[in-house]
Amino acid sequence: MVDDSSLLDLVRDKSSDQKSEYLAGGTALMSSLFEYGNGKRFLDIANYVPSGISTKDGGVEIGAMATFSSIISSSLVPDAVRKASSFMASSTLRNMATIGGNVALMRDDSFLVPVLSAMGAKAHVLSENGDEWMSIPEYSKVRGDLLILSFFIPSGNADVAISRRSSHMHSVLNVAFGKDGIAAAVKGTGLVFPGEKAVFSSDMSGSKEYKEYLFKTLSEELLENVKNEN
Repeated sequence: MVDDSSLLDLVRDKSSDQKSEYLAGGTALMSSLFEYGNGKRFLDIANYVPSGISTKDGGVEIGAMATFSSIISSSLVPDAVRKASSFMASSTLRNMATIGGNVALMRDDSFLVPVLSAMGAKAHVLSENGDEWMSIPEYSKVRGDLLILSFFIPSGNADVAISRRSSHMHSVLNVAFGKDGIAAAVKGTGLVFPGEKAVFSSDMSGSKEYKEYLFKTLSEELLENVKNEN
């Protein structure tokens, strides 16, 4: 139960103003200054949302304001999540970008949505009606004005492998395999959650056939990696 009036006021403020956005690490803001600068109002959540990393119920809980750098350096975080975080090439961005911001954006080149989805992670979110826990796929469908507070990664899921093929700085395909199955972020196509069929399209990042090849190849590699680890 979240009873912090400041947090609830923040969510109500966001809900009442459709031109407002939560501001976490600010990396998306940096790359979209023209779009966001057009009448947008930012709600700085840094002093309200936790950033700590701790063990909980045999798993690990990561505050939504935890940066990629802090995730990479924490021995408490499963290796697959640390590896996925390290895919962000710039150390400057790793020091700014947060797990909450990366998930909230639900981008088609997300570093963390695939691995968290495959591992069965849950997001602790807050709305005007209160707080609740939901899966990453569930969050993707209803995110709206929800404020992410933290993530819980259950125990026994560290046997997740993740890989990526990239074009310059942007990911073409991120794939993860865990207890919930295979999940992916495909540039130009979108997010693929466990149990969903991947449908690819051609764009500047690659042809449909190229993406299908990468997805098939990487998925087979991941399955073999996890099999060998077990």
